[in-house]
Amino acid sequence: MKTKRGVWRIVIIMTALILSLSVVSVYADTGIIDIEALEALYGTDKSNSKVQYSEGLASFYLSYDMYGTYCSLGEVDLSQYDTMTIAYGCDTSCALTDGEQNYYFALTTNGPVQDEEGKLLDTANVIGTVDVKTPFMSWGADELEISIDSDYKGEVFLTAYVIYEQHNVIISDIYFTSQGDPTEVPTEAPTETPATETPSITEMQQATVAPTMKTNDANSDKTDDSFPVIPIIIVVVAIAIIFTVVAIIITKKKK
Repeated sequence: MKTKRGVWRIVIIMTALILSLSVVSVYADTGIIDIEALEALYGTDKSNSKVQYSEGLASFYLSYDMYGTYCSLGEVDLSQYDTMTIAYGCDTSCALTDGEQNYYFALTTNGPVQDEEGKLLDTANVIGTVDVKTPFMSWGADELEISIDSDYKGEVFLTAYVIYEQHNVIISDIYFTSQGDPTEVPTEAPTETPATETPSITEMQQATVAPTMKTNDANSDKTDDSFPVIPIIIVVVAIAIIFTVVAIIITKKKK
């Protein structure tokens, strides 16, 4: 009887340890950029990327469809982060290469990587880049990652090297991650914008370039509903293994 109690104590301790480790992985340092707040920067020297709201995507997004498009993400201490992740969408027919150069996103410290005529700027201070791939489905939410290896602390910009104008790529999520303590990434405060009509997801999927969708205040108080599926699966599998081992031990002792 004492042996059984000891085994169950070990099971409880190991289960608690696994759960605590999973919580650490889920709540690792995540600096989420408030895209809605970036709308206040449009038309200033900090951004020429429009922020709009999509009913189909159920989120605000940045539009990158013109040469020299860029947007300030605010003040960020890059020494705290390893990666910047971008959730993007575009039509599957979007032209992302001209045969020599690919469409790419870049994280910089001083604005765009190309001028308004599409020429590459040699003055851009680039932290990292990532090529944009043709998505499996039009206007989905595929992810790209830019690796960060920099001690820079200050204003950063997300810009794009656009191959052909009007071939729009939109960004619905931006966040920085690392293994440190949680740190919030500051952004400028949002301004009020008039509610306007937005097209349906069907209209979006039929378009060759991204549809024009205006901002909608009714959706400004949305929260992030992302769910940590992978860590939970790991925990469940680990617990199942532990109970299987314990059952085997108990069965052997009975024999």
